[in-house]
Amino acid sequence: MQFAFILCFAIEGYGQILSINDATDPESSFGPEQLVEDVLISSTCTTVNNFSFQVNGTPTDTNTKSYGFFRRPPGSTFPFAEGVVLTTGRAYEAGNTVVASPPGSPHPDFQNGQPGDADLEAEFASNPRFTDTYDATYIKFDFVPLVDEISFRFIMASEEYDGSTECNYADGFAFLLREVGAPTYTNLAVLPDGITPVSVTNINDAALCRANTAFFEGYNVGDTNYGGRTVALTATATVTPNVTYEIKLVVADEGDSAWDSAIFLEAGSFNIGGDLGDDYTVASGNPGCDGTAVTLDATIGVPGTTYKWFFNGGEIAGATGPTYDALVDGTYGVEATVPGGCNAVDEIEIEFTTPPVIDAPPENIVICETDGDLIEVFDFTANEALVLGSQVAADFPISFHANQTDAETNQNPLTIPYSNTLQYETIWVRIADATQTCFEVASFNIEVQQVPTANVVAPYALCDDDLSGSDIDGIVTFDLSTRVAEVLGTQLLADFAVTFYNSQGAADAGLAGTDITTPIQNSSNPQTIYARIENRLNTDCYDTTSFDLVVNPRPVVTPLVTLRQCDNDTDGFTDFNLTEANSLISTDHLNETFTYYLT
Repeated sequence: MQFAFILCFAIEGYGQILSINDATDPESSFGPEQLVEDVLISSTCTTVNNFSFQVNGTPTDTNTKSYGFFRRPPGSTFPFAEGVVLTTGRAYEAGNTVVASPPGSPHPDFQNGQPGDADLEAEFASNPRFTDTYDATYIKFDFVPLVDEISFRFIMASEEYDGSTECNYADGFAFLLREVGAPTYTNLAVLPDGITPVSVTNINDAALCRANTAFFEGYNVGDTNYGGRTVALTATATVTPNVTYEIKLVVADEGDSAWDSAIFLEAGSFNIGGDLGDDYTVASGNPGCDGTAVTLDATIGVPGTTYKWFFNGGEIAGATGPTYDALVDGTYGVEATVPGGCNAVDEIEIEFTTPPVIDAPPENIVICETDGDLIEVFDFTANEALVLGSQVAADFPISFHANQTDAETNQNPLTIPYSNTLQYETIWVRIADATQTCFEVASFNIEVQQVPTANVVAPYALCDDDLSGSDIDGIVTFDLSTRVAEVLGTQLLADFAVTFYNSQGAADAGLAGTDITTPIQNSSNPQTIYARIENRLNTDCYDTTSFDLVVNPRPVVTPLVTLRQCDNDTDGFTDFNLTEANSLISTDHLNETFTYYLT
């Protein structure tokens, strides 16, 4: 585990570089014990002892020792104001205004003359790429926590960050914790999944081995002289109050002693009792949300501990518990008194920001299939407007996500416009304040619906009848509902609606009130009718067809005709060819079919 305490001081012309082991800071000449007790630890009600360490240089070797104190200069955006740094080379060279010599060579790149670390090698024994270690710096000490969870914040930086080297090399570091007397350590230097170790190989943006980019701040970001660094990370562990633990903070070169790495630890972030944590401010990107209390917890796991809470310097009447719910902007303080006289005192600044609201729930979106693959492009602009309402878009950014967890943690936003991967998906929308601290989420469904096919319908023909007052006027009543099955074909009526119209334009518009809903009499012969079939879930998915209404005239017949034929024998019977009567019965006999009956 690589770990270093660095203090960087602003120098004219290099205001963004950390000041490390600057002689004007008293902490620059602190040894490992003082750095832990006076810089790293946040509580005075804590027992810290039994120190051991492997470092290069004495406390006063400010330019060459492998550890130290760092301070953020004015104008820098480095996440930690001050703290401790452990390196595999020289802490001073990790910041300040020093440059590589000759120009362009790797820097920092120093051998600190120390051996490797067996505990670190054992921690990474399962990784075949992690072999021998060199230039190890470590600090080990015992402590007794007063809370059931400890935590501290850290940043890893390395010269191995160059866009390619991190794919094959990874200096090692670990935060090794165990109860005193326990046989094995637990490494706290892991990603939020609790498994993946923090390393340049596991956090980077290199093209050939890109990994966990959300935790990578970038290459050559300027706060240090290293090639790149992670974002601020938090190491946590569940512990038992009042039990003695051992922790070892260790960093080392792996494979060879070239190209240095470092661990920056935030001052005061090692919380083992009585600490209220970081400020909740807009500037820190962690404000409270109006209407939701920020619960401050100063619990110390010592029976009989008493508490007093303060707001803007005045004691809060009746606030004597280990927690307090803050609801308004201001400075909150706590004084925890442990039996025996030890007092833990801390203050925290809290600012509240206006949280967003989901003005109107987003609507489901169903669009029509266009090319047969059930993949279409969705535009969520309308839902963004619904969610935003009268809120200003610049103040409340909106993003869309594939699941609720991603939406709530602001991970993996979808690219908009969005191409679906399944015919039916649930999308989650997130609206947040500018700091992304206060947010709301909601869901809606997207679906790609098939476009129906309007099948060919045969002419709908009926005989002229006298229901209109005449059976020769070509006017007949047609029931169009009898044609629905032909329009549908094998498609299901439960999925698709069929309506009829007098024009193609009306069929394409599909407006209610323009469709034919009752049996009709034809207005011409033939008369063209237009059928529209549409998806019941999305009326924009439709097709049309047309067919004719045909009125066939009734035959005009002579009601009584006579066929005569001579008997050709004496039996009184002869054969009649009845088709000879066709022309006598009707003048249109060639276009008609005749059948004959005895009665």
